[in-house]
Amino acid sequence: MRMAGPAGPPTDPQRSRRWTRRQRRNLRSSGAEPAGAPTDARGSRRWTRQQRRNLRSSAFDLLAVVAALALVGFGLANLYLVGET
Repeated sequence: MRMAGPAGPPTDPQRSRRWTRRQRRNLRSSGAEPAGAPTDARGSRRWTRQQRRNLRSSAFDLLAVVAALALVGFGLANLYLVGET
C-alpha cells in the first residue's frame, strides 16, 4: 500500500479504508510542529515505551519495599506479643 502524504487520505480504489496508525503518525510528524518546538519526551503527549517501563519498575520496587517493611513490622509485633523482646 502506498503511503499517502499530508495532501489527502490514502489513495485506494474503494476510498473506504481508514488511515493507519503509521500514516497518522507520519502526518503529524511531517510538519505539524513548529521548527523550534521541543522534540524531547517532555514536549510530547504520550510516554515512550522506556518511560512506561521505568514507571512500572519503580512502582514494583516501591511495592517490594513496602511489603518488606510490613513483614518486618509483623515480625516485631509477633515478637512483642510473644514476649521475646
